[in-house]
Order: sequence, then C-alpha cells, then structure tokens
Amino acid sequence: TSGLAPAEATIVFGSRSGSRPALPAFLFLYHPSGLPAPHRPRPPALTTGLAPRIGALIARIGERHALTLEYAGLVIVFTAYAFVDSVGLAIALYLVDHVFFSMAIAIKTYFQKIADPGDIASTAGISFTINHIAAVLLPVALGWLWLESPALVFLTGASLALVSLMSAQLIPDEPEAGAETRRTGSAAPLSATP
Repeated sequence: TSGLAPAEATIVFGSRSGSRPALPAFLFLYHPSGLPAPHRPRPPALTTGLAPRIGALIARIGERHALTLEYAGLVIVFTAYAFVDSVGLAIALYLVDHVFFSMAIAIKTYFQKIADPGDIASTAGISFTINHIAAVLLPVALGWLWLESPALVFLTGASLALVSLMSAQLIPDEPEAGAETRRTGSAAPLSATP
C-alpha cells in the first residue's frame, strides 16, 4: 500500500480545518480502520457496500489496472490533502481515499494467483510483520515531519503511492506461477522447497 494509514485524513480536520471532534468520529463510521482493533465499530459502511462492486471490477479489468487506478487516485488524493483548506473538500477526499484504499484487495488476488499454496501462510505472516513494522515506524517519522509541515506528510504519502503505482506496472495481464511480473516470462514457479 501507499504507506499512510487511513486515519491520517482526520488529522487534517482537527488541525487545519478547526472542525469539532464529532466530525472525525462520524467519518470513522464510514472507515474506522484508523482506530485500534478493540475499539473499531462495525465494518465501514461505505467500503463494505462497495466491496462486491470493487471485487467485480478487479475481476473484469485485472489486478494491474485496478492497482493502477488505486495508486493514481491516491497520488491525487494525498496531493490534494496537502493543500486542502475546506472541510467539505476534506470530507470528500476522505471518502474517495477509502474507496481507493479498499481496492488494495487486488494485491491479495494477485498473490493468490502467483503463490505456491504451501507458501501462502508463511508469506502472509512475513507480510503482516512488515506491515506492522511500517505501521510503527512511519507514524513516528511522519509525526516529526508533521511538526515541520503537515503538507509534507501528505506529499510523502503521494510519493509512496507513486512508487506503488510504478511497481504495479510490473504485474502481467494474466499473473500466474512462473509469470509473476511482466519481466519473468516463463521462469520456474517460486517455491519454499528446493
């Protein structure tokens, strides 16, 4: 993913727009993933309602095109976050952000197509660990950056989304074991066993 947690937009509301705490709390009903796990309410209303359509879109256009759409959208949204000064626009960006963010399921469908079934559990565990390390380190680093310039935090997010966008271009139209990227061609499938 782009590297920024979904809850960053709520910071914009409080520190830049002067909104009351009720607004971010209301928005968490639409995408509460920024809350610690024990405090999350029911699934996010907006993205839960769109999930079947997003899945159908991914099946129709493929993972590369879905991730291209997601990351290109996130580059635009994060760049806009950096300069937004309207609460209404910030709310719209927040909701659009989470629709794009929910398209990350394409990463999982891509992985299922290329992975050896015996490797899925261990690879998912490593992925989970890496994501959690990033979830600890990025907020610390970006918190320091926030003190200098809140806009730079969102421009950093846009930069991370741009790197993800470029990486997504390596996904082939029909990914499978042995054809994991557009550069691998007919290489032997990757496996944990020698």
